[in-house]
Amino acid sequence: MLELSADAERKLDRLGPIWCAIRRGAATAAARGGTLLDALGAFEGDIASGRLAADIRMQHARLRAAVIDIVP
Repeated sequence: MLELSADAERKLDRLGPIWCAIRRGAATAAARGGTLLDALGAFEGDIASGRLAADIRMQHARLRAAVIDIVP
């Protein structure tokens, strides 16, 4: 069993959007078709080109700006 400190829990919560963006990037690379090796190469290209980092920043900004609208 893994037990995290309160500080580690807060840090882990902040990483959620980053891991989501990484998963989306990997899924996008896989959806391009071809072999697994092709998908891994495409994903590596997205990382090297900065495309994945740009997507992470964009998604993070979008989530930070989100507002909850409660409609009664």
